[in-house]
Amino acid sequence: KLPLPSRIVLVGPQAELHRDSEGVFSVAGLEGTVQQTPTDWKATLKDLFAQSAELSIQKGRLTYVEAGEPRPLLFRSVDLSLDNGAASHEVSGDVQLPEEFGRSIAFKLKVEGEELDPKQWDWSGSVVGVALRVPRLLRYWPEYAGRFSRGVTDLDAQMAVDHGVLQKFTADVNARDMLPSAASLGAFQLVAGHIGWERSGGGWRLQGHKLQLQRGPSLWPRTDLSLEDGSGDQGVDW
Repeated sequence: KLPLPSRIVLVGPQAELHRDSEGVFSVAGLEGTVQQTPTDWKATLKDLFAQSAELSIQKGRLTYVEAGEPRPLLFRSVDLSLDNGAASHEVSGDVQLPEEFGRSIAFKLKVEGEELDPKQWDWSGSVVGVALRVPRLLRYWPEYAGRFSRGVTDLDAQMAVDHGVLQKFTADVNARDMLPSAASLGAFQLVAGHIGWERSGGGWRLQGHKLQLQRGPSLWPRTDLSLEDGSGDQGVDW
């Protein structure tokens, strides 16, 4: 029996992802046909986390076929890197998006922990998106689908979690040209600036820099803010 490879590099792979009218995803391309049964993601992750190996995908292409869409959409320059150990897992990737989704997106994720229970993980992650199309992305978030008929955002966000508890979150966002739908007329048309939140002792600290909001004709001036919650036996201090 041959040993399992410890490092796999795929250059220029192509795959096809389908989403049916019920919102169910399936993959085609690797085996030549669309899989007919739902993927057991928990079992897949368990098998993946149990193996010490490196996987690298370079310059891949993903064709996305969605029910009701007039044509397939192509994700180009798909790069993905996975470095997996017994108790440490790192994954990163970036992709050039089809115009309907935006321009590009990149992410990094590092997880420390052997179990699949996120409450036992220490992890940190980041995501950078350029010219992301807000209505299209919200389509896959049922609670917010349909709230905007137009809008573009740039996003640079980082997050850190200790044993399932959020410790730090920062984000630079520039959401612009936002046009709320008729059912969401109270939403903002512009959200821009930097915001950071982190735990501090028994409380937390929230800071904002050059925050700017617009709702209807009202444009709020650029604003800095700082809030701190120092929870203790005597209550909450601001």
